[in-house]
Amino acid sequence: MTKNLLWAVLLASLFIAYSEDKSFNDNSQLSLPQSYNINWMKSIDNNKIITAITIPGTHDAMALHGSIFGDIAICQAWSLADQLRAGIRYLDLRVKDNLEIVHGIVSQQTTITQVLNTVQNFLNQYKTETVLIRVKPEGNHKNNVAEVQKVIKSLLNIWVKSSVPNMGEARGKVILLQKNEFKLGIPTSGTDKSGDYKVCDYDKKS
Repeated sequence: MTKNLLWAVLLASLFIAYSEDKSFNDNSQLSLPQSYNINWMKSIDNNKIITAITIPGTHDAMALHGSIFGDIAICQAWSLADQLRAGIRYLDLRVKDNLEIVHGIVSQQTTITQVLNTVQNFLNQYKTETVLIRVKPEGNHKNNVAEVQKVIKSLLNIWVKSSVPNMGEARGKVILLQKNEFKLGIPTSGTDKSGDYKVCDYDKKS
């Protein structure tokens, strides 16, 4: 009886696992349930500062393309528009001085201007939301970010101040975060420590 009960529980668990909603996966096509709340920031108190909010984001947000050497540069499956629809509100961008988005040496076939246009189109539709963007000067172009900053300053609804806004001030806007030589937006402090990514003991790797 005990053995039969164990098998019944196992089969029920497998059925539940395979019957669960598969909206979030590695497929390039995002399929959200009808009840999904795209404008999830709507319920956040206007007086709450954005640093007090847990904000989901993507590392190398535009890393959708590989190279002739393979797919090692790819970090994302979803387009930027789909990431935003899924609830992502923080983007990590690597930008060259010619405005091109890259991952390492691999071009991601878009520019910071195109990315900001996509984000602003989203914010025009969902005015209760805000999107934080960290712009990191990449490669040998780290000392030449003037053109990138010039383009960004020419756009509307972008927070370039060093002060931290509350949710009411942030709604409908892109909030920039400083990184290295890029000095527009809110200063950030590094949280990575030297050696964080070095695996010293495979058995202790988590």
